Amino acid sequence: MENQTEIYAFSDTGTVVKAAKMLQECLGNARIEENPKQIEREAPVYVLGTNVHFGKPNKRFRRFLKREEETLKRAHVFIYVSAARNEVQTEYLERVRALAPYAEGVVFVWGELNLTGSRLQKFFINCLIEGRRDDRLPKPRLLEKELRALGERVKDASSVKKF
Repeated sequence: MENQTEIYAFSDTGTVVKAAKMLQECLGNARIEENPKQIEREAPVYVLGTNVHFGKPNKRFRRFLKREEETLKRAHVFIYVSAARNEVQTEYLERVRALAPYAEGVVFVWGELNLTGSRLQKFFINCLIEGRRDDRLPKPRLLEKELRALGERVKDASSVKKF
């Protein structure tokens, strides 16, 4: 195994990749792969990021977990979840934990609303923003503190071999 952390970002709009880059800055030795189909190199630590769309983790992420389960079980695995609705984060985290019970940590990092895409996507995002404003809820943003804390946990795990 190489002495490197692999960050796999399963992203539709780029927010998960942005979070991966923030983690990479914290870790230094991490390599980012966007939407991988399989593990290209075995590593002692994997950090997986997924967005949530209509209450479900990214489809590519779910397929990846099934396909690579045996390899992931032999390593330290941490997962971060990005979604626009922080008020249901517990539900999202439970769904991800059920998919990867071997993960040593699953954290919610919230997210950003990306206004690139089709007119229909922009319409729905604007509706979400307006609804949050009407309900006096904060606008989604990446939670840097949680990403830094995750980075520290990953660093600690990197120094311990998993059997």
